[in-house]
Amino acid sequence: MFKQDTIERFAGIDTPFYYYNMDVLRRTLDACRDASSKYGFHVHYAMKANF
Repeated sequence: MFKQDTIERFAGIDTPFYYYNMDVLRRTLDACRDASSKYGFHVHYAMKANF
């Protein structure tokens, strides 16, 4: 799933830490939008940023 260099980059980051694969997220949300639009529904999605 992750390459070794990616894991090493994440090693120095404080937790909690959330990694989002934007390509996968975009494809998933596009599929939800496409499926729901057939029935007149709209998908709304929010992400929380913890600082």
